[in-house]
Amino acid sequence: MYSIGSSVEIRTRQRSYFIDRTSDYEYVTFSGKVLPLPSYCNYPAVALSTGDPSFPMRIIPLHTIEGYVEKEEEGETRAYTVQSKDKTYLVTKVNGKMYCNCVGFQYHRRCRHSDIYKD
Repeated sequence: MYSIGSSVEIRTRQRSYFIDRTSDYEYVTFSGKVLPLPSYCNYPAVALSTGDPSFPMRIIPLHTIEGYVEKEEEGETRAYTVQSKDKTYLVTKVNGKMYCNCVGFQYHRRCRHSDIYKD
């Protein structure tokens, strides 16, 4: 569901405690990178980085999450190696676009090596 290290935006539904509230719940959106859940957290939750050194992690209980979106960061590049029968190919993902150094990708702009890491 949430892979560690991925950038996500999570929308939560939380109880509103304001006196002049118009509804019992409010929606809050948090963004950050998914971190490993600390060992002291004994309930289903996800941990997000906050970017603030004084408050580096936010723990969000799963029952409060209404939805989430995994985001790719601008300029993000990932590289993978794929072993074929007799060769090793380099598959790269740059800003969501896939590339491979095999001959098939050069002609067709897609190949089975790049399809492995498409998602």
